[in-house]
Amino acid sequence: MFFFISSLGNKLPCKKKKNFSKNSPQMSDKLTKFASFIAGEWTNKKQATEFPNRWSHIQVCFQPMEFNFLNGYSFYVESAYEISLDEPYKTGIMCVEEKDGIIKTKNFSIIRPEDFWYGSYEPSLLKTLTKEKLISLPAGCNTEFEYDSEKEIFTGHTTAGKGCIIPRDGKSTYLDSTFILGENEYSSIDVGKDVENDKQIWGTTEGPFIFFKKKTFSISS
Repeated sequence: MFFFISSLGNKLPCKKKKNFSKNSPQMSDKLTKFASFIAGEWTNKKQATEFPNRWSHIQVCFQPMEFNFLNGYSFYVESAYEISLDEPYKTGIMCVEEKDGIIKTKNFSIIRPEDFWYGSYEPSLLKTLTKEKLISLPAGCNTEFEYDSEKEIFTGHTTAGKGCIIPRDGKSTYLDSTFILGENEYSSIDVGKDVENDKQIWGTTEGPFIFFKKKTFSISS
């Protein structure tokens, strides 16, 4: 769901903000619901079992960080093949904010990420992870979500424009992602498109990854 690229960004954490509590305006019911929905272990086992030639068995884990880590809801995120959870192929930090009714995620890569591998399953491994070890990714790589109260789902997409540039096979591509998040299920599509003609260069052509929640984590405030 969330894209972390270690070669991009600046060595800057979230901007400093005033301390706030769960009952302050920044911690709206909508924001808390999003954080509660996403926190946990997710697996696409059903999809991978039904269509093994199309989908690898993957687990994604959103481990809540302490509330004061980035002065708000934030998560240590790992994506890994189910057979090698201790060697994730993608890691990072995601913090969540709300502005004008829109849920926005900010993504960070980590300096020496291998020092924290498996930390989403064993939080004690994250004790030495500090803000100084984060690299802020470009704003174009962030994600924006809107909440559908009737369906009780969040629908998201990368920030509008072509601001998340990813070099691939000698071409400049931009990340184009869409997401649907529910309490116990989410789907995601990550593709890269040519910045000149918008033609898809990389990513799935078989539809979205579909994950179901395997374990729920409580969020701190």
